Amino acid sequence: DVLPAFDIYGGHQYGGIQTGYKKLAAKGKQLWMTEYLINWNENAETTRNFDYHKDVFDFFRAINTCMLGDFNAWVHYAAKRFYGLLGDGQYGTNNGSVTKRGCVMAHFARFVTGMTRIDANFGTTGLDGSAFISEKGDTAVVVMANQSEKDIDLTVDLPFYTLSEDVYTTTKSRNFLSKTFALEEEDCRPKVNVPAESVVTAIFVRSKERQHSDMATKVTRFDRIDDMTTTVSRFGSAYKLSGATRTFDHSNPLISTRTNSNLG
Repeated sequence: DVLPAFDIYGGHQYGGIQTGYKKLAAKGKQLWMTEYLINWNENAETTRNFDYHKDVFDFFRAINTCMLGDFNAWVHYAAKRFYGLLGDGQYGTNNGSVTKRGCVMAHFARFVTGMTRIDANFGTTGLDGSAFISEKGDTAVVVMANQSEKDIDLTVDLPFYTLSEDVYTTTKSRNFLSKTFALEEEDCRPKVNVPAESVVTAIFVRSKERQHSDMATKVTRFDRIDDMTTTVSRFGSAYKLSGATRTFDHSNPLISTRTNSNLG
């Protein structure tokens, strides 16, 4: 009786994101995260101070976790507070100025609102992030965080070709540093530099379609040579290299110089 009476399920993120909400999504309900207070060092015995490394990446991870869980919206209920999107003058924040959390949220809010999340595998790069595509399929956006102390170069595998990339970078000393990189030629696998301890949004606009490959694959298993039977007994088994050491004389060429029409 309740299901037809509402469209949006609002939940809190405390304790992590569980799986029960997916049942509501399957019934066509939108999922909104409507409250999650990540207070600065709230359990610390010392005076609360802003910790860039902890605060920024904890906040990024909270939003990104919901995006990966296919939430429709992530709402920070305190717009103006020292732990909100605008500072209130407490604990070192400037009254009315955009905080680092505000910048982190803007990396999502400015560029992926209205888009659809698509799968993205960051593998062993050390990056956290998520990827999105526009309704028309002509713009792809990747939002990512590099918590390490080293720059990371990421190769982005796009569903189309592009001629440029717009990159917005937030670091400890910069907010939304904007750069446009023109590619030498159309590319479907451009590289993006993600600086150390940064949040980066990379935007790619389609220049032409990327053709799908018709290549088929199959698994072929090759037996270990130690388990194979010598096809000609007189060849013996001295050719096997498994478990042995061989020294090759590099002064003698492996390719014969006797190459003419008679000798092949």
